[in-house]
Amino acid sequence: MRRVVRCWRKLTLRPWRRDLPPKPGAGVALRRARLLAVEQAGRGHQGCGTGEGARKLRWQWAPKTRSKLRRWSKVEKLVNANDQDWLRLRDRVCVITGASSGIGRETAIQFATVGATVVAIDRDGNGCSQTTEEVRKLGGATLALECDVTDADSVSAAAGRALADFGRCDMLINNAGILQPGRLETLSLADWNTLLQINLTGYFLCSQAFGRDMLARGSGVLVHIASIAAGQPQGMSGAYSASKAGVAMLSRQLAFEWGPRGIRSNTISPGLIRTPLSESFYQAPGVKERREAIVPLRAIGRPLDIANVVVFLASFRAGYITGQDIVVDGGLSQTLMSYVPRPGYD
Repeated sequence: MRRVVRCWRKLTLRPWRRDLPPKPGAGVALRRARLLAVEQAGRGHQGCGTGEGARKLRWQWAPKTRSKLRRWSKVEKLVNANDQDWLRLRDRVCVITGASSGIGRETAIQFATVGATVVAIDRDGNGCSQTTEEVRKLGGATLALECDVTDADSVSAAAGRALADFGRCDMLINNAGILQPGRLETLSLADWNTLLQINLTGYFLCSQAFGRDMLARGSGVLVHIASIAAGQPQGMSGAYSASKAGVAMLSRQLAFEWGPRGIRSNTISPGLIRTPLSESFYQAPGVKERREAIVPLRAIGRPLDIANVVVFLASFRAGYITGQDIVVDGGLSQTLMSYVPRPGYD
């Protein structure tokens, strides 16, 4: 009976020790193993940078007294929404491809608003310069680089320049892409290769070139812009859909291979987003209204809607998310069954 009471008192009066291993013997080794796991989780949780999270999380598995346990409450400061740098992106170096307009430019602007340093990359040098001007207006450090993402030498040169100027690359946003209409039975090999070189091979080359620095430091984040077309075939866009499906698998492969070395990789799949790339569709009468009608939120997405998710995925707050695809389409991809005739249910 005394033993039962004693155990009950331990559970009620000292609940903070329930998850700690016993002191003697193997418990010490177990505690050390858990501490190591927390340190590794801290590096990954931080997402990109110094491993500050690992040092603060040590208190989770290494308390020996109540005073030290109370000091573990410092971790809670990491989730203080009133913190001006609550995303932990201030002074991080972010490289964005396809940054001359649309989603790329808006992403650059949003990173600048949270204090990140922006490297804008695009084969359109003038567009890149305009993007960096927008970033400078917000007081951000920035660099515009004209680069052809399909050319390995051009990408390597851009990576070298970015590292020379800022010393590191914390985040890479693969966004460069094109559309190439055509039925698969008539699409030329040249058009097929051109689209895949930009939409898929370019992502690979940039991941490789900028990822080397991340791997050397054991920390970094990759975010790739895919599309709902990766999983939804559509007419006259077979090459585009195939390229975006490739991006989705490339990201998962990078997450698998580089995750143990501190690198996270995720994709974002936009739905109907109005950008310079798709603007010609909206010039046709009635297209905007018809598109809005099939989206559950009854609205066409903006580049800002994608940029907001990019910034989150690149941040400390998404530190345990990797190998995932985040769909940002206003619910469009959930409407398939609504097109199936069902008498009596219509």
